[in-house]
Amino acid sequence: NEVFINDVKYPLENLLVEFKKRKETIKDKVVIIRGDRNANYETIITVMDLLNQAGIPRFTLATVKTK
Repeated sequence: NEVFINDVKYPLENLLVEFKKRKETIKDKVVIIRGDRNANYETIITVMDLLNQAGIPRFTLATVKTK
């Protein structure tokens, strides 16, 4: 349940500020949320909520097809 942005780890309590800083560079791009199979659902929902609060409504969840 660790959160990384471009391979840099961020505590959940710092994410809103970080997302707001990055809002202008993201603009019309889509943020991809990628979690491993052990990711806590609550953490993923928190990240999605923080993206919305920061004014970044365009995000998607990455999935990996299992064999």
